[in-house]
Amino acid sequence: MLYGAGERNITAEKQRKQLEVIEKSPNSTIFIAENSSGILVGYAFAIGSSAIRKKHLV
Repeated sequence: MLYGAGERNITAEKQRKQLEVIEKSPNSTIFIAENSSGILVGYAFAIGSSAIRKKHLV
């Protein structure tokens, strides 16, 4: 879901925990986009479900 400016207030610690959960999940990932100078220009989370009926989905 896309958020507008100021709609998403998250602390660095909450974000760190979310990244750790995604890293441990076998059906979730993070896509990172950077420009030719190596500067982050975008990212996308693909978070899979833990429900057995949805294990084939991301």
